[in-house]
Amino acid sequence: MERAPRFDGPGRERAWLFTVAANRCRDTLREARRHPRAELDELSVESADPEDAGVLDALMGLPEKYRETMLLHYVEGYGTREIARMIGRTPSAVKMRLKKGRELLEAQLGKEQE
Repeated sequence: MERAPRFDGPGRERAWLFTVAANRCRDTLREARRHPRAELDELSVESADPEDAGVLDALMGLPEKYRETMLLHYVEGYGTREIARMIGRTPSAVKMRLKKGRELLEAQLGKEQE
C-alpha cells in the first residue's frame, strides 16, 4: 500500500489491491508453516528425561524479557533478526538477552542441583 503505483483507472487499482492482499495472505501462511507456534500452556513438562522438565521449569521462572526471547529462539525456532522485529529491539539486543538468559538459566539450574 505504501508503494502504490499510479493507475490508469479504478479497475486496475482494484486488481492491484487484490494482488497485494493475496500476496500478504500467502506470506502469512508461509510464515505459519515455517514457524509453527505452541502456546505456553501446551508445552508439556512431561518428558522421558526428568532433567528436561527441570529446565522448562527454570526457563519459566526467568524474568519475562529473557523468557520471551529464549522461548522464541529455542522453542519456536526464530532467528535473532526475526525476534528483534517482533519485540521491537535490535538484533544485538536480542543476542544480549539470549546470553543473559542462558546465564540466568544456568545459575537457576545450578541452585536446584545444590
